[in-house]
Amino acid sequence: MICVEALNHRDVLSKNGFFVQNSNWVIGGSMDIGQAKIEFKQDSVSIHGQTSCGVSDNAGIHAAGGLCYSFLTFSSHHAVSVQSTGNEKDIADFARLADLITLAVKPSAEELRNIFQNTSD
Repeated sequence: MICVEALNHRDVLSKNGFFVQNSNWVIGGSMDIGQAKIEFKQDSVSIHGQTSCGVSDNAGIHAAGGLCYSFLTFSSHHAVSVQSTGNEKDIADFARLADLITLAVKPSAEELRNIFQNTSD
């Protein structure tokens, strides 16, 4: 799933499961917590990670039956999120897709610094 989020950056992070634990950014899953990776590029900043997630199949719903990939990249007033559906085979495809996203309105240098500052728990 690809979404454009028109929330402030901290709310977008929280809505997509990213938070600070022990001074590190992590992503919360259905049954665990995964490490998040922040990438600063010349004109953008993004965060991504993998964690457990629920899936459903012919046998029913499984709370931690999948592995989901989540990715966020930021512009000045929006964020774009990419999230996989829980099928581990799709994660590489979602990661490649996320890597191709370029936003036309880049955040300023100050906005880039502020997105991930104040990483207190």
